[in-house]
Amino acid sequence: RAIQREVEDELALPALAQIPLVRMRNGVAALPWVRTLTIESFLQLVTSIKYASDSKLETLVVTSPSQGDGKSTISVNVALAMAELEPRVLLVDGDLRRASIHTKLHMKNERGLSDVLVGRARLNEVVQRTKYPGLDILTSGTPTPNPIKLLESPRMDELLREASENYRCVIVDTAALSVNLDAAVVSRKVDGTVVVLSSGQTDLRQAKYAMRRLQQVGVKNILGFVLNRVVPRRSDYGAYEIAPGENATEEEPMITA
Repeated sequence: RAIQREVEDELALPALAQIPLVRMRNGVAALPWVRTLTIESFLQLVTSIKYASDSKLETLVVTSPSQGDGKSTISVNVALAMAELEPRVLLVDGDLRRASIHTKLHMKNERGLSDVLVGRARLNEVVQRTKYPGLDILTSGTPTPNPIKLLESPRMDELLREASENYRCVIVDTAALSVNLDAAVVSRKVDGTVVVLSSGQTDLRQAKYAMRRLQQVGVKNILGFVLNRVVPRRSDYGAYEIAPGENATEEEPMITA
């Protein structure tokens, strides 16, 4: 909690949720109560996002100050949690430089966002259904030499409009802010922006610099931050205790790494 308050003070942004660090063992959370807590944390995050603005949030960007903060994992799990509560969610991999969403969801990435933006495909031709009910994915697509030009083009506006007409919520995972302005360009086009920070890893000075970059290009819709990979303490979360031998099921919405 002290870390959260420090970040809130430094960035002048509200905390939307804390996501615990999950250590895996043979593909399963080493401590089942931590997995249960993590699922609850993502549901809390979805609720916080809904109440973070007095305007309707149909399109969202998820970004982070630096690479490795876990923004793509957060994007996937937020999309899964939203789809559980209100089906018809589209997750877009807008990180045209370091695409990873398709890998996390074990999907193909032959054509996707970039192909729509250059006019080689239509949105409905490249959107893929996932194995999770209510969740579709638009992968990054064919590699492009100039991502920011595509992302700031009128075709990106058209894509977001079309997607929001067909889905309850569109979530765009974007590149980290420390490397380029891709995320800032897309943030100007959506209803809200969520910033992911990694506890014990994200440098607050770098985070403040990233916020300034967003503000300098006119982004005014930053909803708040997510504090990721917070080391959980069992004493703090007794309500999440699971009986011996009980484990989380594979259908529960959580993707790690």
